[in-house]
Amino acid sequence: MVSAISGPFNSSANAGQLSEDLHGKVNLKQYYSGAKRMIGFEPVPQSGYQLMPGTVLAGLAPAGESRMGVLRVNGDLSYVLIFTAGQAEIWRNDRVKVATVSLPAITSDLLPELKFYGEANTFGVFAQSIWKGIRLFRDENDDTSWTVSDWPYAYLPELDLGGTYATTMDEWEIYIRWSEEATALVLSCTVDGVDTAAIKLVDGSNDPIAPDVATTTDWENFADAIQAAISALSGFETGVAVVPTDEAGRYRVFKVTFGGDLAGSEYGFDAQIVNSSQLSALVSHVQVGETEGEPLISAARGGFAGMEIYQDRAVYFAPKAKQAALNMSQAGEYFTLNIETDKPNDARLEALRTDTSERVTHLLDDTYLVIFTDQAEYFLSNRKLDKTETLNFVRASQIGSSRTCAPVTIDGRVYFFSEDGSIFYSSAYDAVSTTYTPDPVNDLNRDLLQNALRMAVQTKRAGMKWNRLWVHRTDGRLVCAIV
Repeated sequence: MVSAISGPFNSSANAGQLSEDLHGKVNLKQYYSGAKRMIGFEPVPQSGYQLMPGTVLAGLAPAGESRMGVLRVNGDLSYVLIFTAGQAEIWRNDRVKVATVSLPAITSDLLPELKFYGEANTFGVFAQSIWKGIRLFRDENDDTSWTVSDWPYAYLPELDLGGTYATTMDEWEIYIRWSEEATALVLSCTVDGVDTAAIKLVDGSNDPIAPDVATTTDWENFADAIQAAISALSGFETGVAVVPTDEAGRYRVFKVTFGGDLAGSEYGFDAQIVNSSQLSALVSHVQVGETEGEPLISAARGGFAGMEIYQDRAVYFAPKAKQAALNMSQAGEYFTLNIETDKPNDARLEALRTDTSERVTHLLDDTYLVIFTDQAEYFLSNRKLDKTETLNFVRASQIGSSRTCAPVTIDGRVYFFSEDGSIFYSSAYDAVSTTYTPDPVNDLNRDLLQNALRMAVQTKRAGMKWNRLWVHRTDGRLVCAIV
């Protein structure tokens, strides 16, 4: 008996499942090594295909929407934390549930935006709506015991977030001394690197006089002349006041105050004698001008969207009040965010731009720190996060990344979904062009890799031939992608 063959017989399906619009594209070489439908099978890149890994019922979880995070303690021990509204179930990697933790701050509406960080015995939960964050700490001697607390931030940065804040005026004092040989006094002041015109001590007839013969009125007029000279500088037209404050023999003191619209900021100030070595002028910073501001995160302003580790610093991103900002901790101290000190390893607060509509969605530790936003992708070109150096954020592309689908790295390449979850991109740092250049990689499988909600990498283990990329779609389907 002879039977007709309706089409080519494929001995290999290593091109995987093809997009529906390619089912008739016989001119594509992948047509003859692809499949129309693959359910429960996994393509082998070298040739052929094999059965997908199976599942096992470890136990029943609460019904409803959930999120999962992983805490890796070491190479042999890890935990899966399953978050549902109001609680988290904690399962050890031997499929034993060790604890259920009550978390009333987590609501069903909040679940989609949660971001996690897990390392050693600490698991962090972040969302802009949970401004203090959540820390779950494992008792290493009893893994049924987990302590729940706020994330222990220390020294939160304070800055101007658009509120009304108390200000302090910047105040300096000029100390002038002279010897009896001094016959005239000519002073020059420097404000923020700009020099004033020469300021002379004169009498009522506007003639230069020696300091020894100057009257009280002459010194008051000299203070007015200093004030006028500073006010003549651009940006200092109003708000400057200079008054004499002390005197003793051949010694005078003048206080310089930056008030009014100038209050709330610190200014560089200096004074010098320009006419004779028989006189001297020294300055002292009496009071530093500052605006008190408010904490970067708070109950009123919201919290950070997430956190990642880079160069042994915790990098917190997208605080609700400054969506394009990154707050980098002190090196080796993941909770210390004090930006007031200036040592190389100290904490710092940076932003992609001072004022932007972009929101940082994800960070990734690759060749450089890669920053994903809802509108573009950047990388930090600095080799190290030294506070004495200015950070340089380089925009690599203007695609935008999905908020819920965190980028991953596989074999030295970065993979991420576009903002709408429909296009899958691959990118790697090119030392020649000195940038990341993204390329779409789901041309053959565009209907399979669409509407991505989450994705994660299953690292190659014994019995596996390669890394697996699992993509969870919005329709509930789970796709296995072989890169």
